Amino acid sequence: MYRPHTPLEAAVINELFEMRDEKYAAFNAKFVNNIDPNRIIGIKTPQLRKYAKQLIADGRAEELFSTLPYPMYYLELTHLRGMYISAQKDIDKTYELAEPFIANMDNWEVCDMFSPKVFKKDIDRLEKCSLDWIASDKTYTVRYGIVMLMKYFIKENFDEKYLKAAAGIQSDEYYINMAAAWYFAEALTFRYDETIKYFERGLISDNVHNKAIQKARESRRVSDIQKEYLKTLKRS
Repeated sequence: MYRPHTPLEAAVINELFEMRDEKYAAFNAKFVNNIDPNRIIGIKTPQLRKYAKQLIADGRAEELFSTLPYPMYYLELTHLRGMYISAQKDIDKTYELAEPFIANMDNWEVCDMFSPKVFKKDIDRLEKCSLDWIASDKTYTVRYGIVMLMKYFIKENFDEKYLKAAAGIQSDEYYINMAAAWYFAEALTFRYDETIKYFERGLISDNVHNKAIQKARESRRVSDIQKEYLKTLKRS
């Protein structure tokens, strides 16, 4: 049985369990399936966000997360920490808190939900960090870097060097390859002319290549002509 580090952590965990939806816990465990189901309390995101705002407003979030070490046991507690970091206004403090958070991610849900808005205030800094993250040896740090490139460097702030960086990722990790496929499918949607040559020239690993084509062909934003051409590029 998990033992909280502090009385405040114990109190917060008790409050989280008071909000527990066991059916949702079982449902979510099917999707976040690489962690122990006992680590999932079962609280829907809107309710958890509301609770996070309360913790931040009454000062308990800062007290809790200034002393709570990594890794955190409960998924919802990890999300709360991400929400606390995302609520920061100062960019330097945000990065100071975010770096260990990103380094300790252990599942795709935490990775994909964590996105401090203050990051976009300094795109040059975010670019450097994103490229550093995708060079990590940690699965979810790499995935996070890919997600940031997809979110902030395709529709806007685009440069072909990001395609090259993403294509250079070589991994057998499922959650890295799925993120890379997602990234290239989005790039095909919004930057087709620049992206298609990476498929034509065989610059992407097989798993990512085929999955990205599948995702792009499922998109309503890719033309029928483009979909048919992509189909011819699929590897056997």
